[in-house]
Amino acid sequence: MYKKLFRNKNFMLLITGNFMSLLGSNIQQFVLSLYVLALTGSATLFASMLAISILPRILLSPVAGVFGDWFDKKKAIIVLDIANAFVLAAFSLLFFFNGGLSIGLLYVLVILLEVTEIFFASSMSAVLPSLVKKDELTEANSLRSMIVNIGQLLSPVIGALIYGMAGLLIVLVVNAVSFLLSAISEMFIDVPKIQVSKGKKSFKVFKKDLRGGIDIIRHNSSIKTLIIIATIINFAIAPLFSIGMIYTIKEVILASD
Repeated sequence: MYKKLFRNKNFMLLITGNFMSLLGSNIQQFVLSLYVLALTGSATLFASMLAISILPRILLSPVAGVFGDWFDKKKAIIVLDIANAFVLAAFSLLFFFNGGLSIGLLYVLVILLEVTEIFFASSMSAVLPSLVKKDELTEANSLRSMIVNIGQLLSPVIGALIYGMAGLLIVLVVNAVSFLLSAISEMFIDVPKIQVSKGKKSFKVFKKDLRGGIDIIRHNSSIKTLIIIATIINFAIAPLFSIGMIYTIKEVILASD
């Protein structure tokens, strides 16, 4: 089923870079939550570390979609991965010289990583259709989704193992390297130049593009229903696993990372 896609060098380089970026990002968010829990023992601060990442996603996702159409997708994903690597390297140095990171700095780190991830995901989704044939797009999205889900399953396990054995500093360094390797992988992708928008860029054009995306959602009942259902499920169920279960295991059962 996926034989042609596995032979597509550009697609595989994109997926490899996407997997490494996703793994690094998810590992970092999970480990930072464990670090806050170990540092404070507070369920409120632990939950806030996870919750604060939602705010940039709510505010910037629509904006990221528009900018994803305006700029060179290949350059965007490479620059964003390199930016993540530098951010993590900088916070690694802060951790090393200060002997730890304050709650305020952790909030800053989470927000910075979340912002870059939002724009990265937008550019990644936009570049995929240009690397595969039209009749392969469904399979390509399916394979990418499967690899993303594998990364989401593996990241807490890998993150907890590294954090439990070596601590937060090593996690920061490992993730900085993972983002750098992801950027290097993406440099070898051959993306058609037609992906770059040639039109004049201005706030008026941005507003028009943003409104166009919102109108599509408003007038498509299927998309609107899916968004509503996904939102309800996420807010009703996700906290039980991402906050309640982890807090219970760590603070009540007193299990190791």
